[in-house]
Amino acid sequence: MEEKGMRYLSREEKGLTKKLYREAFPEDSDQFMDYYYAEKASSDDDNSNEILVCEDGKEIVAMSHLNPYLVRLRDREYWLKYIVAVATKETHRRQGLMRSMIIQFFQDMYREGEEPFTFLQPANPAYYEPFDFTFVNNYIETQMLEDVQYKIVEFTQDREMALLAFWNQFLERYNDVFCVRDSQYLERLQKELATENGKIELVLDEQERVHGAKISWGIKKSEVREFICDHEFAKMLDTKKPYMMARIIRLDLFIESICLREDSLKVGDTYKLRIIDSLIPQNDGTYLWHINRESSYLEKLENEDTLNVPEFTIAELTSWLFGYTESHKADFCSQIQTLKGIFIDEVV
Repeated sequence: MEEKGMRYLSREEKGLTKKLYREAFPEDSDQFMDYYYAEKASSDDDNSNEILVCEDGKEIVAMSHLNPYLVRLRDREYWLKYIVAVATKETHRRQGLMRSMIIQFFQDMYREGEEPFTFLQPANPAYYEPFDFTFVNNYIETQMLEDVQYKIVEFTQDREMALLAFWNQFLERYNDVFCVRDSQYLERLQKELATENGKIELVLDEQERVHGAKISWGIKKSEVREFICDHEFAKMLDTKKPYMMARIIRLDLFIESICLREDSLKVGDTYKLRIIDSLIPQNDGTYLWHINRESSYLEKLENEDTLNVPEFTIAELTSWLFGYTESHKADFCSQIQTLKGIFIDEVV
């Protein structure tokens, strides 16, 4: 048997993964797969995805797709990779191929130096927890209020700018983390929805101003994929159902978006902490955390005594700083302004 090898496919080669995609995701329609490979994998623009594969001889036996999204992280924007279509051929499972691929693209993302974190929507979270992925948000449902005047109309292209303005203003008002939406985002979304009889509907007030957007799709049964609406018109309900997982890649970049609480009695401070990260050793270590009300940065210490220094695994740190869980590991935890509002619900 020939030795297995890993590599990123060229744009012209990406279609070679269709066979494995169909085997791994039989629930996806042919129309959706055609859209996916045309728009995400084979497009000519700079935002085409990367596909890391493992080959046994000339056969692709495992793959991970890394789809780029422009993501707002508080007052900064980064091109981040959304991990999708992770699959291993049935005959090659339980051989550590997925682990090898994940560690490979962790190191590649770190070396590229521009990604504070990566994210995915897990089919089974148990697959990803060993790699320090942790949930960072729950699925949100929307319920319209009864005592307001509104109408719902199907989206038409003449309302494109109004929809994009609503989306980004809403997301920025209530969330620290979200995918930025522009004309290209909308165009791709419409093509994606068309594969599953989907549509976008708008919530309008009496002056025809956009106050909400509802996305639904489904060939056999239509289901709501996303519904966001101004709080004057609807209630956003936390279902408590975990949704997206994330994993810090560049700790030094991520920490820049974390600051002290506005009501902190201090304008700046320094804390000592230990971070444990066995998969990205560049993150692992003991640090001085210099923080103020605007941002923060880490100073790595060498050969430091870690006795009585609070320790955080990278997964614990991710869950806490994304605001998904609380931490009481150190007195300073109560002084930190963690992220508020993580709205990432993209499908691919």
